[in-house]
Amino acid sequence: MNYYFGDSDYTIHVDDANGNDTNDGKSFANAKKTIAGANGALNAVPNGGIIIIWPGTYTEKVDIATAAKQISIVGTNRYKCKITQSANDTIVLNEGCTLQNLTIEQTGNGKAVDGTSRHNCKFIDCSIFSTGIDALYCVHARNIQVQRCYIKSAYDTLLVGDRYILENCILVTTGLYTGTGRAVALGSSPQYRGVVRNSILVAQPSFENDGPGASLYQTERNLYCIYEGGKVSIRNCILVVEGYKYPFANANSYAKGNSFCIYNTKLTVSDCILFSRTDQNQANTIAYGLYQCDGQMNNSNLEVIGTSASYDFASPSSKTIYLVNTKYKSDQIDVNVTVNAVPAGIAFEKAAKSLINKAIQNKITGAIDYYDDDSQTILFTHMPIDNESNITRTPI
Repeated sequence: MNYYFGDSDYTIHVDDANGNDTNDGKSFANAKKTIAGANGALNAVPNGGIIIIWPGTYTEKVDIATAAKQISIVGTNRYKCKITQSANDTIVLNEGCTLQNLTIEQTGNGKAVDGTSRHNCKFIDCSIFSTGIDALYCVHARNIQVQRCYIKSAYDTLLVGDRYILENCILVTTGLYTGTGRAVALGSSPQYRGVVRNSILVAQPSFENDGPGASLYQTERNLYCIYEGGKVSIRNCILVVEGYKYPFANANSYAKGNSFCIYNTKLTVSDCILFSRTDQNQANTIAYGLYQCDGQMNNSNLEVIGTSASYDFASPSSKTIYLVNTKYKSDQIDVNVTVNAVPAGIAFEKAAKSLINKAIQNKITGAIDYYDDDSQTILFTHMPIDNESNITRTPI
């Protein structure tokens, strides 16, 4: 997707191929050469302005926080406009910033994007990669929106604060960062709230680099699709956490950790697929669907396969999960988890739909049918009761 917002005093252009930092940057013909050089675009752009990135590889640390500006950095081609670093964090955000239509890369041990406690930021149509620590690190940052992004790391892929929205994205953690502990596709905190929809989250070691059977992967880490997601609504998503070593993988490959789809989260899950599996060659590894979670699952499917043990639902303390039209294995439920087939809160969902969806009254009997979103399935039928007097209904 190509973007171009025109020329103005609030727009500074950067062109790695033909630009010069002595230019004013106010048009493509007079583009700057660097984003963060001493006389580059970041220095020239006014607060509230836009930096337009033209195709090129920009090996720079872009420190917007130090510049203390609320700006947008927008590429003209997502796959040809790359900002990369190895020694430092690639981009350090200020509050109220937008990154759009870019490839952002960290090839050392830093973060691709550091947005710690930087609120009201947006990430749209970006590819964000880190071979080191974290890809998009927005711990304690409120009101974060991530849309149509592909984000991948060897450690924690996306960490966010309160009131986050993630939609139409793919998040991947390989867990291949050295050491033990955890690797997380999406992480937040129990007190925070968020929405995840129309996305794919994957926690799986990578062995794809050099063709089938050639690449080595080794991880000691536990793998998580969602780690402490807070109070979150998850809709129309696929979660895959898999330490499993396929037969064609390198003989010395292994994934020694446990696999968790969702960990320590209060949730509502609708129309989702959750798959969890551990390495077939590693003893004592456990696969979990939901661990230490409570909430409700609607129209979803769980498949959990572990070497040592498998739990669709497990917890060290008492939890309750309400299920509607959800596939799970009744013999893979931990003793601390209570599963109720009919959720106590389903009446609220039906009531909400009855207010906005189709309703038809039978003119002879007076019965009112309230319909689901498909306008065909009847959620429930209401028969009005006449207490005060007899009423004769005449068909029209």
